[in-house]
Amino acid sequence: MFNKMHSLPKTVLICLIAEVMNFLTTGLFYHILNIPLFFDTIWTVAVVFYLGLVPALCVSLGYNIINTLLWACQ
Repeated sequence: MFNKMHSLPKTVLICLIAEVMNFLTTGLFYHILNIPLFFDTIWTVAVVFYLGLVPALCVSLGYNIINTLLWACQ
């Protein structure tokens, strides 16, 4: 009863929210506050605790791919 499986749409939605929050947190601390700390893993760790390792790996991989593409386009 306590170990209920998460549905796929809910998992994808939470992963997308974590992805956006990773970018917002990094943008806040690095670009706005000029603090050279990259907090891009806070929401990935939250996904690990809530959904497990595979969704968190997807969030981490997505963040790195999007960040690399944004950096290469500048």
